[in-house]
Amino acid sequence: MTSFGKHYQVIFENSPQGMFILDFQGRFLLFNEAVRHLFDKSDDELKGTSLFTLCTADDIKEFPKRFQALVLQPNSHLEDECRFLQGKNSKWIRIRLHHVGKGAFSPFIFGILEDITRNKRGEERLLRQKEEAEKATQIKSAFLANMSHEIRTPIHTITGMTELLLETRLDEEQKEYATQVKYAAEVLIGLINDILDFSKIEAGKLPLEIIQCDLISLVEEAVEMVSLLAHKKGLEIIIDIAKDVPSWVLGDPVRIRQILINLINNAVKFTQQGEILIRVRVISVEGEIYRIRFEVIDTGIGIPEDKQSILFAPFTQVDFSTTRKFGGTGLGLSISKSLVEMMNGTIGVTSKLGAGSNFHFMIPLERVLDHEEEVEIIVDEVHAKRPVLVVENNEHVWQVLYYHLTDWFERVDWARTGQAALERLKRSSEKPYGLVLVDQRLPEMDGWQFASEVRNTSLAVSPSLILMSPLGFGTEAKMKLLGWFSGYLDKPITRKKLLECIGSVLYGTETIQESDKIHLEKVEEASWIGKRILVAEDHLVNQQLFKTILEKFGLTVILAENGLAAVEVIEKNPVDLVFMDVQMPIMNGYEASILIRQRGYRVPIVAVTANAVKGEREKCIETGMDDYLTKPFKSKDLIPYLQKYLRSGRAGEEDVPGMDEIEEAELLTTDLEEISASLVQPDTEVFNYPAAVETFLGKADVVMRVVQAFREKVLDQLHEMQGALDNENWDTLTVISHGIKGGAWNLEAKRLGDAAARLEQASKNKERQRAMEALRDIEREFRAFERFLDQQLKLPAKE
Repeated sequence: MTSFGKHYQVIFENSPQGMFILDFQGRFLLFNEAVRHLFDKSDDELKGTSLFTLCTADDIKEFPKRFQALVLQPNSHLEDECRFLQGKNSKWIRIRLHHVGKGAFSPFIFGILEDITRNKRGEERLLRQKEEAEKATQIKSAFLANMSHEIRTPIHTITGMTELLLETRLDEEQKEYATQVKYAAEVLIGLINDILDFSKIEAGKLPLEIIQCDLISLVEEAVEMVSLLAHKKGLEIIIDIAKDVPSWVLGDPVRIRQILINLINNAVKFTQQGEILIRVRVISVEGEIYRIRFEVIDTGIGIPEDKQSILFAPFTQVDFSTTRKFGGTGLGLSISKSLVEMMNGTIGVTSKLGAGSNFHFMIPLERVLDHEEEVEIIVDEVHAKRPVLVVENNEHVWQVLYYHLTDWFERVDWARTGQAALERLKRSSEKPYGLVLVDQRLPEMDGWQFASEVRNTSLAVSPSLILMSPLGFGTEAKMKLLGWFSGYLDKPITRKKLLECIGSVLYGTETIQESDKIHLEKVEEASWIGKRILVAEDHLVNQQLFKTILEKFGLTVILAENGLAAVEVIEKNPVDLVFMDVQMPIMNGYEASILIRQRGYRVPIVAVTANAVKGEREKCIETGMDDYLTKPFKSKDLIPYLQKYLRSGRAGEEDVPGMDEIEEAELLTTDLEEISASLVQPDTEVFNYPAAVETFLGKADVVMRVVQAFREKVLDQLHEMQGALDNENWDTLTVISHGIKGGAWNLEAKRLGDAAARLEQASKNKERQRAMEALRDIEREFRAFERFLDQQLKLPAKE
């Protein structure tokens, strides 16, 4: 052995770490003193002993398999931990093995042992302490939760009885005392709720409920819940939500609202003058996951830098004087932090003493795809070209209004004071303002005084005025009687409220709520003039209904009787929108849409079907259609699709409906009223003639023409349907009954349409007996329909 080799031998023998060599069966071949000492065994006891037999069975279950893998892979490594018994006690060792496969030696397993018993004992002790602490926390939290529930019962009794007391006859002093009791009880309820939430969070029993929710409405509702208190203090409260923030998301609306209310309440509490800005922005988008940042920015007292780190700890505020002066448990921010982290988000604050604070949190939310965005009114070109003036002394309010108004108007100007606004109005004779939005709380000259000055000022054109006032501090009822303002807006202003108010002022519109979407009944159709609409529909009634409605909106209508004809129209003529019936002869709407997309045409296609069943919309989308319209439909049902898919045209003033059209509409209305009055009151389910005329936009002559054509066609189809049923030609029967169903329903002949719907379903299911019964029903209802035409409308039958 060389001198160098002797050095290695000395190191091996005297190393404080256990070193050893194993054969490929895991048996000890060589080992040093440290190994003998660690296992407390002699050379004879260790030599030839398997390493696996020394470790306890529970800790070495997978070790032999891993050892075999090591043996098969030269120069590989293996590390594991296990226990072994030493007398009555056990010890922990860390084993590191290396397959030595290089050099002149035969391959062998070299290993190192390390005693880690002390470390393991420490870990076990910490784990026991952690479990004991968690158990203690759960006991404390359970106690707090139980106590909170017990305390809330008598408090609710106090608030309930106080409310009843306030409804009785009390003098002013008694009313003041009762009001103070009610306020104190409500504060106490708030404190108890904080404690209850905190205890649930600590106990790990506060679950999140992830559901579909309207995020924008949620934010607006949270702000409105605390805006009254802000306005009482004279604070401006502003909502600034970016347009790319998705409306519908998957999240816990209750907890998101709770976080916002906590932060906004804090801002109101610590702000004596100025404003509170609630800002919502999209930080990033990955697929359908939106990382959204919420900010609550105030002009309050601010927070020293050295105190900001403790803000989100439970039961803490900046100092004890804060608690005495402003109240609270110091739990609101801690609860908010826990909720945000449960949603995989982050929360923080930036602040400067005396210069306000910015509390912000970010959470990831998944956008819901099957919810359509709200349809907005289209401001026509005439109104859009007239400038708008905003009279507002708060710059942030102005910025938010400008952000939205410039979507609808070409020019939006700003004046900080009423006097400055008056000067602008006087100088605008060449291009006068059409609309002026005025803040009620202006310096020197408030909104009412401004309106009075406008009335007393000689202007080329008098603008429409909208008064903006804090929620809860509305305009005086007596002042409203003066009629100086055309509309009124409550602050904080939201995009929806702003647009609704403008629509009401410009067009006299009233909003209606339908399927979680707000539509405006009256739409300025001038912006659609010149657009070309293809209607693929095989039934005459539906063709004429589409044609009547769309032409009334100033649109050019092209008709196609089947899907193949629709494809040919698109190839020859560019169109802006397609209404595609899904069931037509020769080629149905599904097949036509697939063919249109295959040939590279991206024109929007709206499916038209009476099958309002689950899965029908998805089927239409899969074939390349963009949207879905159910039969029967009215004129107002088409408006959202026109608004959604037709861009505003550049119509000139000559495109605006003139007096001739207005007079024609009035005459048609009168005609409808006279006809309806002259009719005997029949069963409207046989044929609701007044409703049919209304459906066709008051055009009684069109209804008469369509009804006559429908009557003649159904007479021919009755024989055709009987032949199809005799030969069990179910496809023909389905197509014909589907057409009669849609035509009858759109003509308001409900019973005939219902009978046709039953025949259609029976034909689809190939149920002969049910089809025979449904066909007899159609014949019976059609005879009743004909009697109405003969007796009430005096329409002659086909000769």
